[in-house]
Amino acid sequence: MKLPRDLDAADLIGVLCRDFSYTRVHQVGSHVILETEEPAHHRIAIPNHNPIRIGNVEFDTKRGFSGEEDR
Repeated sequence: MKLPRDLDAADLIGVLCRDFSYTRVHQVGSHVILETEEPAHHRIAIPNHNPIRIGNVEFDTKRGFSGEEDR
């Protein structure tokens, strides 16, 4: 799945929390850390930039979202 090029970090965080059961854990610098337990434990770092640069957050249809923290 490709992310839109004009995606705002606040919008992405809102969608992940509202629709995908992520909760905001804390913030490290300009990265917001989210995590979920459904369907399994997963953490993701979202760069708090407007817009988010292409390649900083990716979606893998098998694993879900992956961010800089996973690399």
